[in-house]
Amino acid sequence: MSKVSGLGSGLLNVLKGAEKQVENTATKAEQNVVKLGQKAAQTAGDVFETVASNVGSLKQTYVDLTQPEGPKNLVPPPTLGLNTTDAQLSQLLDQHTQSTLTTGNRVGVYVDGQNALPQILSSIDSAQKSICYETYEFDKSGTTVDEVVSHLIAAKQRGVDVRVSSDAIGGRDFLFSHNPELARIQAAGIPVQLYNPVNSLQDLDVHRDHRKSIIVDGQTAWVLGMNTGDRYLGDPSVPNRFHDVATQIQGPAVAPVLNDFINTWKTEGGSAIDPSSLMGPPAKAISTNQTNVSMRIIEHTPGQDENIRAAYLALINHATTNVNLENAYPPADDIVNALCAAAKRGVNVRYVYGSNEGALGMDARTQFDKLLQAGVHIYIYPTPIHTKSLSVDGTYATVGSSNVDNVALNRNQEIISLAQDPAYTQAFDQQLFDKDVVGTADGKKSVELKYPLNDSLWQKLSDAVLAKLWPDSYE
Repeated sequence: MSKVSGLGSGLLNVLKGAEKQVENTATKAEQNVVKLGQKAAQTAGDVFETVASNVGSLKQTYVDLTQPEGPKNLVPPPTLGLNTTDAQLSQLLDQHTQSTLTTGNRVGVYVDGQNALPQILSSIDSAQKSICYETYEFDKSGTTVDEVVSHLIAAKQRGVDVRVSSDAIGGRDFLFSHNPELARIQAAGIPVQLYNPVNSLQDLDVHRDHRKSIIVDGQTAWVLGMNTGDRYLGDPSVPNRFHDVATQIQGPAVAPVLNDFINTWKTEGGSAIDPSSLMGPPAKAISTNQTNVSMRIIEHTPGQDENIRAAYLALINHATTNVNLENAYPPADDIVNALCAAAKRGVNVRYVYGSNEGALGMDARTQFDKLLQAGVHIYIYPTPIHTKSLSVDGTYATVGSSNVDNVALNRNQEIISLAQDPAYTQAFDQQLFDKDVVGTADGKKSVELKYPLNDSLWQKLSDAVLAKLWPDSYE
């Protein structure tokens, strides 16, 4: 009997233990369910927050895209520069572009990449203390980018302080895109900063760094329209080759170019730079017959100013004899109106536009009738162009990164050089505009459009549809 009772007692203990184990298991299961619920709720919250952030980012992007001329308190008056003397215009430029006219500059002008690239590489090779290299596009491969990277690395290896800045989108280094050439630079110990990195939808930002500048030893500066890539190389027979211009500068106008780079570097999260630490010995004078040039450097920072828009408007409105404009992007409405007004008051306005410009070319055509009717001469260059230059009255001439569309004048970081010098400007006109209204070096001719255009019905319908789908701010 005791054995039975002992057995019963054992079974009872086993049952109690099993019951306890079930209870513990149930408790743990309940706790896990609670944790899973909390985790699911947290995950749902994270997802909601991410979606909400992306929606907020997209909403801000939409707002930016539908504000073509930027904050109204910054937009210059459309009549800026009208009925001014040269002295008065210079004062207006001081006031409305936050720039200062400097004298005693040496300036070299290089038309097309095959002429500019060897000089740029030579300039990099001459560096003894520092190189600051800023560009919008930085190609992933090609002759140009390979040579630039090799020369920058060689400079680093001989002890030069080298920095490279590129726009994240233009530099092809965003989301799932990787730029091996930028990685090659970093592997060599050269710091690289990207402007407005885009690693997710939340990082979406329509404001880009479109500047192209190079500063060597704080003594020589390049202000360019050209990016770092092969599309700017070769004669006009090369398919889809871009026609463009670069300026090499020595003198007091170098300082604001360097200052703009330092500000961009800081904006990108780079370490603070003491300008004096970048200064090398006096540079060997560049080879040019354009000496003692009066010049100002004008920059545009999104949301902070409309400096370059003010400069373009003031120059066009000031014109009394001639305006030359070469640009591949559809001009903003206020620029178009200024060009038309200039032509109507008797100014000889020449507008050089590239061929095969795709959707942008179609968008520009919607403005051609208005320009032609006002008396503007429009020349279609036989190849695509990337030039961003304006000259006025044989006295003022610009070279740089800024187009005349609202993307450049409102949303992008941009930089231009503006010479206020008759000898320089007249030589510049002969080197660029006078040649381009005739054609290219290989004999291909520019075509001057006549009013009315007599476009086909299909062309008119296409233009009308594009004008509705492609607002001025989307250029």
